[in-house]
Amino acid sequence: VVLSIFLVPRGQKYCDGYDIEELQQAINDHLPIGQGLSVLAFFLRRLQLSIESTLIYSASMMKAVVMSARGEKKEMMKAKLEELMGAIRSYGSGDGLTMLPPLLGLPILLGNRSIN
Repeated sequence: VVLSIFLVPRGQKYCDGYDIEELQQAINDHLPIGQGLSVLAFFLRRLQLSIESTLIYSASMMKAVVMSARGEKKEMMKAKLEELMGAIRSYGSGDGLTMLPPLLGLPILLGNRSIN
């Protein structure tokens, strides 16, 4: 079922013009388990790299904002940045996605704007 997220029938566009249940049945019927696991591992590794890159980029943006902040806001943002850096270290050590739920409460910083 998970592979049907990544695989699109030849000549089709993603989620357009094909039945997802038929695709899932075709995957179950025709894709050997070893090949399916290899494809899944490839996409999961890409997901891991994407998450890691997003965390690192978020930290660099937060550092820039912390540098320009003042007073209590600066202290609060420093604490949030430390949480994010801890999560990045945890993620890099192999803890994987277990550290992501606490990050959902952290702001996503774009330039000088904070989006909660």
